Amino acid sequence: MINLSPSKLSILNDCPLCFWNANVQKVARPRGIFPSIPGGLDLVLKDYFDNFRGKIPPELIGKVPGVLYPDFVKLNRWRNWRTGLTIKTAEYTLIGAIDDLLIDGDIHSPLDFKTKGSCPQTTGEEYYGHQMNCYDLMLQKNGMKTSGKAYLIYIYPKATIQPMDIEAVDDMNIAFGISVKVIDTSATNAEALIARAIKILKGKRPEPSVKCEYCNFSNGILQLTKGILPILD
Repeated sequence: MINLSPSKLSILNDCPLCFWNANVQKVARPRGIFPSIPGGLDLVLKDYFDNFRGKIPPELIGKVPGVLYPDFVKLNRWRNWRTGLTIKTAEYTLIGAIDDLLIDGDIHSPLDFKTKGSCPQTTGEEYYGHQMNCYDLMLQKNGMKTSGKAYLIYIYPKATIQPMDIEAVDDMNIAFGISVKVIDTSATNAEALIARAIKILKGKRPEPSVKCEYCNFSNGILQLTKGILPILD
């Protein structure tokens, strides 16, 4: 059985060799120090949005359709990658953890939190489109109608705010901006990506992407050890 997730498929989009290495050879890409601020903001945002189950937060009024998915118990289960929305077939299992969900009548749309250092100038579809496609597919396969749209909620810092209590020296108030971006989703595209992933995992070792910084680095080290490249002082 092949186990897939939107995060695994993002590696395939970046480099088929890294994807193959991680899933066949069990050699994952090296990980550096990962900032914890995005994860902390994600938890704060989810807690805040949970106050508006079956409604809409004031920051999103007029910017998104419908209301937040009302069933907190079910949504909380879908937020965990171990119990998230799942598709199981004879060939593969796809599981993903959503941030939130909009519902307008019987139509569902993924809603996802993203953090950036400044106001985004693009939708981010080139980075997150495959993830939203997978969510669309998983929603459909679990019996929910989808809108063909996903809503990305970008949160970014704008400025510091002077606290009203000047004695609160341990606090720093930061104003965050919010920008809503809409991208089209396609369950068909998700299925095509999954089919490509299965073909790669069942096939021979693929060639690396010419743009993959991990493969380029490892190839450079290999050439150094073989004396193909000079070692500069």
